[in-house]
Amino acid sequence: MLDPKNQRDASRAGEERGAHSEKDLTQMGMGKMAIDRSDVDVETEDVLSPATPRTQHSSERRGHGNISFPNNLSWARRKSKVVANQTKQWYKKYACHMLLKQREIPRSNDGRHISLDLSRTTPLVDERTGKHYVNNTIRSSRYTIWTFLPLQLWFQFTKIANLYFLIMGILQLIPGLSTTGTYTTILPLLFFLSFSIAREGYDDFRRYRLDRVENRRLARVLRDSSWTAAAGKTIRSFASIAGESWKESKSIARRIGPKNDIEASPVTSDPKLYSGSKESSTASPPPESENSAWATVKWIDLKVGDVIEIRRDEQLPADIVLLYSDGRDGIAYIETMALDGETNLKCRRPPDELAKRCGTVTDLARCRANFAVEDPNLDLYDFHGKVSLDASTLPLTLENVIFRGSTLRNTKRAVGMIVNTGEECKIRMNANKKPQTKAPAIQYMTNRVVILLTIFVILLSIGCTAGYEIWTPVFENRAWYLDDAHLPLEEIFIAFAIEFNNLIPLALYVSLEIIKFAQFLLLQDIEMYDPVSDTPVVCNTQTIFENLGQVGYIFSDKTGTLTENVMRFRKMGIAGTAWRHKDRKEATCDGNESTGNTQPRIEIDEPSPQDQELSTDGLLQYIQLHPSAPFTAKAQIFLLALALCHTCFPETQANGDIAFQATSPDETALVEAAQDLGYLLVDRSTHSATLLTQLSGTDSETREKYEILDVIEFSSKRKRMSVIVKFADGRICLLCKGADSVILPRLKVDEKRARDASPSEQRKRKSIDEMRVAKMRRSMQEDSMNSLERLSIGMGRPELSRLSSDLGFRLSVGFERAHETLHTARGYWREKSVPSSDPALAVRRVVEEAQSLDDAAILERCRQQIDDFACEGLRTLVYGYRLLGEAEYASWHKTYHEATTSLTNRQEMIEAAASKGVPETIEKLQRANIKIWMLTGDKRETAINIAHSARICKPYSQVVILDQASGDLEQKLTSTLLEVSTSNHTVVVIDGQTLVSIEKNETLTSIFYELLLVVGAVICCRASPSQKASIVKNIRRKLPKSITLAIGDGGNDIAMIQEAHVGVGISGKEGLQAARVADYSIAQFRFLQRLLLVHGHWNYVRTAKYILLTFWKEMLFYSVQIMYQRWNGYTGTSLYESNSLTVWNTLFTSLPVMLPGIFEQNLSAETLLAVPELYGYGQESKGFDMWKYTWWMLMAAFESQVLWWMTYFLFGVVPITDDQSLFAIGNLAFSVCVVFINVKLLILQFHHKTWIPLFGAALTISGWWAWNLFLSAIYYKNPGPYTVYHAFTSQFGKNPTWWAVFVLICLVMFICEVVVEVLGRWWGKDLVAVWQELEQDKTIRKRLKEEGGEGGYGLMN
Repeated sequence: MLDPKNQRDASRAGEERGAHSEKDLTQMGMGKMAIDRSDVDVETEDVLSPATPRTQHSSERRGHGNISFPNNLSWARRKSKVVANQTKQWYKKYACHMLLKQREIPRSNDGRHISLDLSRTTPLVDERTGKHYVNNTIRSSRYTIWTFLPLQLWFQFTKIANLYFLIMGILQLIPGLSTTGTYTTILPLLFFLSFSIAREGYDDFRRYRLDRVENRRLARVLRDSSWTAAAGKTIRSFASIAGESWKESKSIARRIGPKNDIEASPVTSDPKLYSGSKESSTASPPPESENSAWATVKWIDLKVGDVIEIRRDEQLPADIVLLYSDGRDGIAYIETMALDGETNLKCRRPPDELAKRCGTVTDLARCRANFAVEDPNLDLYDFHGKVSLDASTLPLTLENVIFRGSTLRNTKRAVGMIVNTGEECKIRMNANKKPQTKAPAIQYMTNRVVILLTIFVILLSIGCTAGYEIWTPVFENRAWYLDDAHLPLEEIFIAFAIEFNNLIPLALYVSLEIIKFAQFLLLQDIEMYDPVSDTPVVCNTQTIFENLGQVGYIFSDKTGTLTENVMRFRKMGIAGTAWRHKDRKEATCDGNESTGNTQPRIEIDEPSPQDQELSTDGLLQYIQLHPSAPFTAKAQIFLLALALCHTCFPETQANGDIAFQATSPDETALVEAAQDLGYLLVDRSTHSATLLTQLSGTDSETREKYEILDVIEFSSKRKRMSVIVKFADGRICLLCKGADSVILPRLKVDEKRARDASPSEQRKRKSIDEMRVAKMRRSMQEDSMNSLERLSIGMGRPELSRLSSDLGFRLSVGFERAHETLHTARGYWREKSVPSSDPALAVRRVVEEAQSLDDAAILERCRQQIDDFACEGLRTLVYGYRLLGEAEYASWHKTYHEATTSLTNRQEMIEAAASKGVPETIEKLQRANIKIWMLTGDKRETAINIAHSARICKPYSQVVILDQASGDLEQKLTSTLLEVSTSNHTVVVIDGQTLVSIEKNETLTSIFYELLLVVGAVICCRASPSQKASIVKNIRRKLPKSITLAIGDGGNDIAMIQEAHVGVGISGKEGLQAARVADYSIAQFRFLQRLLLVHGHWNYVRTAKYILLTFWKEMLFYSVQIMYQRWNGYTGTSLYESNSLTVWNTLFTSLPVMLPGIFEQNLSAETLLAVPELYGYGQESKGFDMWKYTWWMLMAAFESQVLWWMTYFLFGVVPITDDQSLFAIGNLAFSVCVVFINVKLLILQFHHKTWIPLFGAALTISGWWAWNLFLSAIYYKNPGPYTVYHAFTSQFGKNPTWWAVFVLICLVMFICEVVVEVLGRWWGKDLVAVWQELEQDKTIRKRLKEEGGEGGYGLMN
């Protein structure tokens, strides 16, 4: 226990504040730093250099101890590593150093030296480079004006098809080689590349504009002018100057107008994150002299060494050393959610001696402090430096600095000096500096197909060339009219390669760009629009829509993504009784909850009348009516514990209300709950707390003052907090709160029970606990098994039931809305709470029954309540107290480490207000076979609690914690891997440092990633931004076939968002840092459900179908051309007329493939949301894989044979036709292709039939006949292979045989198509086909609509 004088020192020490004195901390932080500058060069190199964080050293040393015998495999690995290292060195030496003039910045000897000098007029020089320090510009765009075109050209030509078309286009430019024209390939290619590059440039330009907005935000800098006029004015009056700057920035924004968003006002985070943030500082109009002391500048103009002022709720523009804070005891509270993901506020304070010398403007002007700080590095959890003041040297540690991305909370203003700017700030050092251009995963399969088709074209050209060489002596040499017409071997080969190059259609990529743009427009779904924040879905990248339908891993931040970071007091248990609490905000907003809330919380279902819980209103009435009852005394001490056992400070707002400054939102929730229950904290100092108590139903108020003797703050090691207070009557009381696993074993009754229990009783208790867990698991399994099997029985559709049985697929949809709340574990206190028409009578019954219980029974009820509350997704906390005697306290105070804890249990509940729909969304994503990882900078316990609230962890999940400090990791990993097969759902919890240790050992890495393939979820806590990105990168490398998605809302998530295949940003309370660089931006996490399961699935199906159909129709069309080569002597003569061939892809077959790529919906949105298992269609690439491609190509080959041979025998060689010219035969085959392709793709194969595909088919077919009329009218009557002039209108167009053959061929091909489709549906029915049939039933469709919801969220609303 800390005494009052050491309490301040304890708060400075960090998490383990009672472990070291201030002297020890000074020696630990800067023990190697000498006072004399001459000594620093040698002694502080390891302290100030940007070395690897110290926490890694031990693991690195241990890694060198593993020695293995060499073998071939290890030799090969070492050899490959040597080659890779040599390649990297060559690239750095010649490419980076010599060509690009890029050199690594060397480390400084003793860090960077910065003097506090307001009279300085020139920027400081970086000792490492000899140039000025980098400016405060940040860049999240992928390209610069110099790198954009080279990188885009490289990216575009990494697509095999583009490279292929470039080669073909160049060959076509050579005179005499091409039989299809000179510019028919190169011009469309240039147009397509220009369009793609321009679109990428536009997307990146939008990122640049957002960067520009942030770079031009406004900050207040202290300048050296008019110091005399400003002398004596304390920094406490700087708020008025800030107010003037704020007005000035608003006027600038008004002058610029909405069309130019380059200038921006000072960045201010949402003031509603904490209740203490509701008050804004107000001040009178500033004097002219004070305005001259501070200047409003843009963030981009800030320099190292500048002194800046930060006001409440503003973000830091750069890394600073704190010089002054007007907070209590000089403490500045900061929120680092955007930096490291942690939700708790952190305390920062300037060094004491420095704060004394920087209290006024005059002092700042006269102070000549010299700072020596570490070089810029990635470590967010450590900082080393020193400051020299006259003859004294003070250490600078993490508690003296504030990093960019942090937000000042609960402190009106602070002043600091900039030490790092721009890309050298910690948050930017952790960002991904070289984000890759993202490509769709389906492009890999497309490239494989293009390579195969390239090989096929080469082989086909070789075969036709050989045929020409065989035909030459047989026929060409004997034909007098072919004298001197023989072509060289290489020319005929190139001619055939050019003729057949359209087997790889250039239109595939041109039309795909149009399809992507249409998909971009269709993504503007009203169901993903948040009306409260007026935020729609935003697409920043248009190239990877199909990746949304193939995601296998989701990496999610916690803060602001899965939670609102807002806590509400929900339920409490006192002496065996349970009470439901509704705060005043809820009471006033009942029935209209969404107003004023950007992210409404999840509502827990209200209990039914027959299972009604007691309200805290009834508790207050009972206390008022029975002030002397034993239960009243227990309830009052519990309420006192709520109001006193914390570290909050109250403050009076402008409207007279009381708000609280707290280091975490859960403490705010507790104190506000005490306020709702009549115990209002009105004043708090280091040694006292004043409460204003008021009983329900009365107007009388009582002011009570309590002396605070000692405070032991919460730490992750102790998992509890204790406060010792002295009441007005002199009694001393110990109040304690903490995790149930820590508090319950320290209870007096629990100790006695454990001491007196026999071995058989202990085994019985363990058996009861195991039965309770088993009951929870069975209940969860039963709830998750609500399925469509009932529908199969009751809908009169036995064939569907048989079909599902044959497939071995359980149609588990959960139409009865499976809750994960364990309703079976209601608890003894609910069973005995008989409802009554008189609430007071019901309260009295429950209280009287509780008073009849002994301590052991109360403890058992307490345990049951903890289980019940936890199963409802609430976070649990246990309170206890003990009265201490004077002598006992005095003895304990002297012997701090011998404190005893014999407590009487009290318990309460807090709800982590998760973003609306988060648990339901995660549940459906898990059903979609998406593995969800939570990567957060928070502590392990906090991360696990949030995972339970968000249903990443189930109540029945087996949680496995991997910690390098707990023992042999290899043994732990191996045993866990063996146990996973017997567990229903396993969640692996690992911290960032343990992950680093695992990745250094190849054996551990292999076992670890094998484990990840079978576990249900992974939680990585204490992960820095760079570690988050590294985790995503490793998963991409270990599982190259899996698509990763990273989602977050803060600056600490930028690196992993850029590293993942798909990055999703949430426009949350942490600002737009993540949304600015993400591929997609949404307002709430719940929209991810519709983005992936609906739009992701649709876009994958559309893109896959478009690519497949494009390859199919080209193979069908040109296979007929290939068959005709035998009849023209392999000379390359085309069967089709050249003008028709030119517009083949543009006019006659563009709509049949583009309309499915834009409007196809193989399943309804309701079905996709109700049955997330259907998402596996994209994950397994069933829409476009090698087997499906091969099948469609075989069908194209078969259909082309039917088409050619029927055309040849029924029209080409029969004597009853009048016109058997090449144009008539070619036009017949062309017409059949146009009609068959349009009807098949837009009618037979189009599932989501609307007027659009029907109109497209009718338009294209009618357009083809109009084209024939047009050709007949405009063609000249010139000699040539194609007699087009009036051929359609006057010759074969009037021939009944031509039309009869045309109709007959179409009918035969349609019959073949229908037969193949029916047989495929009968024998090869997959899950999608099953549900396509099921949703045709009106009753099932209605149930699907109820589950999936008309708006896409069904029962979540």
